[in-house]
Amino acid sequence: MRFSSPKWLEKSTGQATSPAWFAAILRLLILAALVMTLPAQAQQPLPVPPLAQLTDTAGALNPADRERIAAQLKDIEQRRGSQIAVLVIPGTQGEPIEDFAQRVGSSWKIGRAGVGDGLVLIVAVQDRRARIDVARTLEGAIPDVVAGRIIREVMAPAFKAGDYAGGIVKALARIDQLLDKEAAAGALPAPSAALPRPGDGRGEEGFFVILIVAAAIGAVMRRMIGGLGPLAAAGGAAGYAVWAGHSLLWALPLAFFVLLASFVFSLRGSGRAVSRSGGGPVYIPGGWSSGGGGGWSSGSSDSGGWSSGGGGDFGGGGASGDW
Repeated sequence: MRFSSPKWLEKSTGQATSPAWFAAILRLLILAALVMTLPAQAQQPLPVPPLAQLTDTAGALNPADRERIAAQLKDIEQRRGSQIAVLVIPGTQGEPIEDFAQRVGSSWKIGRAGVGDGLVLIVAVQDRRARIDVARTLEGAIPDVVAGRIIREVMAPAFKAGDYAGGIVKALARIDQLLDKEAAAGALPAPSAALPRPGDGRGEEGFFVILIVAAAIGAVMRRMIGGLGPLAAAGGAAGYAVWAGHSLLWALPLAFFVLLASFVFSLRGSGRAVSRSGGGPVYIPGGWSSGGGGGWSSGSSDSGGWSSGGGGDFGGGGASGDW
């Protein structure tokens, strides 16, 4: 196919335009139009990692660094009650670090139930970006301008020198000081052992106690009113767990196991009868006891037994910066 230059172009330039050049320009324009009409393929967002107090998928921390930071995070939580999580990742795959931090905070919900004092510190090594994201309760203790100053004055200089562990440790120390001032002013409650979290020994013991009691009630109710009995027992157990201060990550599996155990307990078979109602006894299958249970915990295996308090409401407070 041959192209000849249009007459208006020849008149405006005063000379004939080469048909080959005109054809090449026309092809480029057509190609550009086709490319612009193709649907843009959005890059898949980086998945939220499993819940953990310290995550390092970038390999920026050596074992001694990880132990030091993990001990510092544990110490802050024990003394202040506030939960802090640190994520060191290669990058956010093109997603703004603010959006990624928001997704992490909304998914993990760290911070004490009823208090909501959680904080997420993210370092994207390859992106050379950092983010301090705070739950609403801590926005007064660590306002955006202060979070930005910590990144610029404490983290960035260390990161520029390749000292990621040093920058994180110093930033956590500064955050610890701010939490101390907030607690001294009475804005943050003191740590309390009254409501154990699922993940320590008391949390697991409470899980099995509620499970046995609720399952036994559900089994009796199933003999009385049918299938609605276990459902009512499961819902009641979950509601009680939330009322007692546990998170949904603790309450929902509890409800599932109560529902399952209620049906199992109400079956006739080997074991011992725990009660009688209506037409026959309710049995606990032989060999099963509250101490056996299989070690269920709301935290993943990567969390080292650490679990979310379920109280964090992350509304965008905090600051970001680069180095």
